[in-house]
Amino acid sequence: MFYPSLTTTSGAPTLLDAAVAVVLMLIMIPSNYYGVRAFGMSTTPFGVIKLLFYIAVGFTLAFVFFDPKNFSNYKGFLPFGFSGVFAAIPFAMFALGGISVLPDYAEETRNFRRLPSAIILVIIGQLLLYLFLDSVFVGGIDWAKLGINPGDWVGISGIPGNPFITISHAYNSHVLLALTLIVGIIGPFVVGYMYLGAGTRIVFAQGRSQIMPKLVKDIHERYSIPYWALLITALVGAILAFISAPVPSIWPHRGRCSGWVYRV
Repeated sequence: MFYPSLTTTSGAPTLLDAAVAVVLMLIMIPSNYYGVRAFGMSTTPFGVIKLLFYIAVGFTLAFVFFDPKNFSNYKGFLPFGFSGVFAAIPFAMFALGGISVLPDYAEETRNFRRLPSAIILVIIGQLLLYLFLDSVFVGGIDWAKLGINPGDWVGISGIPGNPFITISHAYNSHVLLALTLIVGIIGPFVVGYMYLGAGTRIVFAQGRSQIMPKLVKDIHERYSIPYWALLITALVGAILAFISAPVPSIWPHRGRCSGWVYRV
């Protein structure tokens, strides 16, 4: 929408987009390299800001447009039956991956006994946030402005990119557009460097289990970080990000595949 040179007409990334993704992956390395304390100091403020912006997006969308009839008209609740629920399971499992980050860092916590309560609080918090955003999204659908036939829920899935950004642009709401753009930038970046750190710990654990070479078990003397595991994880991530351009067929399956990987 804003940078057409980064995507093709089908929505797949271009080589330029893939190169940008590789650069972003490399930028995420320092936030993980300097130890879990520095990681926590950067993650906490970014996480709080991200949460506040998510809540602001929800309330702003509800203020701009909200039609309660979207919940009762057009075949009502579960318009596709349980087939729609099963179709959403892989994406729900991808969201559940955010919870797995907590045990990934378990060895570096000061009080591991607080992990169970932290996991429960995160599950409840995620559930409430997702229900809130899902509700304002469904209620915030203005079929006419989106150019979709009323009740055509399948047509909603055809909204390109971030649907909140598309909606705010279609509604000509500058405030909502600014909020969604900020969320669209901060959200994936925070998730990216958190998952890079979590993946590093998994590779490190695989070294202990002798699945990976002993090299990945090397710990930095000053920052207490498995630096080879970090570099290998970042390299694999960069390669996967880059090949999404020359092999665009893998792009539409990224969310579904990630979800099933977490489920396994």
